[in-house]
Amino acid sequence: MIEKNFMEFVEKKLGKQTVSINSNQRIVQKKYYRFRLDGIPTNERNFYEKIVPLLEGAELYKKLRNSDKRVAFDPMEELPPENCGYAIRYVHLHKSLEKIDLKQPLKPGFDLVVKVDQLQSPKLSQNTLSLIRSLGHEENEFDGPYDMASCYLSIPEEHREFYYPFTLQLNNNDRIELIAKDFLTFKQWINGINALVKNKKRLVKLRSRIESYTSV
Repeated sequence: MIEKNFMEFVEKKLGKQTVSINSNQRIVQKKYYRFRLDGIPTNERNFYEKIVPLLEGAELYKKLRNSDKRVAFDPMEELPPENCGYAIRYVHLHKSLEKIDLKQPLKPGFDLVVKVDQLQSPKLSQNTLSLIRSLGHEENEFDGPYDMASCYLSIPEEHREFYYPFTLQLNNNDRIELIAKDFLTFKQWINGINALVKNKKRLVKLRSRIESYTSV
């Protein structure tokens, strides 16, 4: 929501929310973010728009390092991510823009913390590139070095729902394999992470316009 000189939004409550109906009903506070937009250039405004979905958070599948399931995930196969060693994680960009937190559902603390200064542009497999091009999407929808010119798949008409895998590449040659549940989430996270990578040297300045508060 854009109001006057601010862009404001609320952090998503991920997972199933339980509601108590007794007198001890728990009050859940909502976390709000807003960007001050007065006097900012277009490129900075575009940056804030791209990182909004990352600050809101998303449910992504993450490949578990200790998984004994060695089958590689293929978005064109009917095998679900869980059968290939993936599990759901709640993923948020911290308002400091310094880290991305991955949290395991129903457990305290973080499963993994990824430092933004270690991030490189997300890597997309040939299968993922072929899938998104075959579904009618174009290179210009993504801010990254993704060449779809030679990518194409024949998709059966009955195959309507897909998962979208991608890999976070880190400077220490480590990597984190993730899967988005839908195309919009996939596109938002690819473009959001690329925006962070391209603006690493300016993040201290850019985060100075981010405010947050909580409310019932």
